[in-house]
Amino acid sequence: MPRLTSRRTFLLAGTTVAAGLVAGRNRSQVEGTTGQDELLSCIVDTCIPADESPGALDLGLDNKLKQEIKTKPKTAELINRLIPAVKNKSLSKYRKSFCQLDVAEREALLIELSIDRSQVQNQSDFRKFRRTLFQWYYSSAEGQAGLGYTLPAHYPAYAASSAGTKS
Repeated sequence: MPRLTSRRTFLLAGTTVAAGLVAGRNRSQVEGTTGQDELLSCIVDTCIPADESPGALDLGLDNKLKQEIKTKPKTAELINRLIPAVKNKSLSKYRKSFCQLDVAEREALLIELSIDRSQVQNQSDFRKFRRTLFQWYYSSAEGQAGLGYTLPAHYPAYAASSAGTKS
């Protein structure tokens, strides 16, 4: 089994990404907004970055998530809480957008949001977001290969490249 980098191990431990502080926005506020699409892609990339294995962006998980926002209201609600929380925290703490932060600052910000005990909804939303993202990633052949796992020969390849495709 290949050695995982300390950063990948840290991310697998589940201590990154946050969830939202602000609720009550409608789906159209996330859909089709270039700045928000870019922010969502930056969050996804921070959660599962490319290293010796492809990252979530390489597998098109940001696009899959954007498609889910259009078709699944619960996903849209979750993202509508996540986007403003990350955006507001980044601007208030660093005075720049989340996508302009370096990797360490992004991770620190997401960790801070995810452990904020004063916002129980944040922790719940974070777990849902992260769980979904990691499910998609590790159900793909590429994600499994990054862990050094391959399905036994007699198992059907249910997940072969099913996580999403980059458009």
